[in-house]
Amino acid sequence: SKEYWAGHARVRRTYGKARDRACFTGCCRPAKQWANLSGDYLDIDDYIPMCVPCHRAFDVHYNHRKTHCLNGHEFSDENTWVNDGKRKCKTCHYVRLRSAKTERTR
Repeated sequence: SKEYWAGHARVRRTYGKARDRACFTGCCRPAKQWANLSGDYLDIDDYIPMCVPCHRAFDVHYNHRKTHCLNGHEFSDENTWVNDGKRKCKTCHYVRLRSAKTERTR
């Protein structure tokens, strides 16, 4: 979503690159990415630096609790695919396909 990318860009401008910090979890690896804690991407105080393995583990745990995708579509049985343990919104997928098809026909 636009909020996701805008929030991450704002955090980098405000706090610098995550790789200049240690992983927040205390795992002794250097951070590589900014991780958002709650899904409020516009709150720059809601980010922490994490290494890639800790960030992935956090996202798997956090994303499992979400009931809707970033665009607000419900993660119901009818509207959800699971691929490599990650849930994917079918509605968003079909919207992207229609948009790409429209762009190709122009």
